Amino acid sequence: MKKATIMIALIGMALALFGCVSTSEKPAQTAVQPAAEPALPPADIKPPAIKVTGELGKVFTGEFSGEINDYYYEFAVEKGASYDVYVVDGYNNAQNPDMQIDTPAKAVGFWILRSDAKTTYPQSVYAETDEDSKSGYGFIGFTLDKAPGPVATVKAMDTLLFVHVQRYKASYTGKFMVKVVKK
Repeated sequence: MKKATIMIALIGMALALFGCVSTSEKPAQTAVQPAAEPALPPADIKPPAIKVTGELGKVFTGEFSGEINDYYYEFAVEKGASYDVYVVDGYNNAQNPDMQIDTPAKAVGFWILRSDAKTTYPQSVYAETDEDSKSGYGFIGFTLDKAPGPVATVKAMDTLLFVHVQRYKASYTGKFMVKVVKK
């Protein structure tokens, strides 16, 4: 049993280290990782966070379970172009036709980050935010309550855009979705 647990943890670390990339319409990325407190992200994202290379217009599904607290979705974007960012959790599940989850996480927090995966876009690009001192960003983005539409609209400042999704509370397990669309 102990060997199986160690093997699962090693496989999870390998998946996170090499990135989870999928071309299916709604892939789920999960892995078992060692416990760690969420923190300001480094430029080279390391476990227990999961990094996913996203594709514009595609819906990606992630799941918070076990020790996974952070997902970073990386999108190649055109500097100066405008993008709508969609994040779906239990509050806005099924409000967008292509973003419906069978077991949604009650709530997630998120940030839109620049190419260094550390610097946030201004708080004004988010549809809904709140003060947050734990993350190091100073604020946290939230999904809309029972409302469709983007949770943020940004004008790309770089050629990479990150959507950092974080489990809002340890007890909030379940799935969430992310999509970025060029306007």
